[in-house]
Amino acid sequence: MFPIGTTAVNCSVTDSYGNITEKSFLVTVEQEEFTVPTWVKNIAGYWCGEEIEDSAFIQAIQYLITTNVIVIPPTNSTSTEIQPIPSWIKNTACWWSSGTITDGDFIKGIEYLVKQGIIQV
Repeated sequence: MFPIGTTAVNCSVTDSYGNITEKSFLVTVEQEEFTVPTWVKNIAGYWCGEEIEDSAFIQAIQYLITTNVIVIPPTNSTSTEIQPIPSWIKNTACWWSSGTITDGDFIKGIEYLVKQGIIQV
């Protein structure tokens, strides 16, 4: 199995007469579009409507990631400091909860939160 992105593959073959040939090629694996259960939009909608706090939203998303309800690609956190959620993430959640953007766009925001260490998984 190849990771997401482009991987160079190098092959070398020797036939029964001792002839050797070498070839290289690239394999590109694109990230599949992720789907998130519709009921998760309710959580984003509650957060968007100020019905739950930032910390509750983060805890809910952490739970959904650790239980594989939301699946994100492997992501390494670049920070260990607690950071506030950027306002554009909340805008993204609002747009997603209202159907303005795709699940994939919402997941990119969640990936950013994990990468920044805002969501710990």
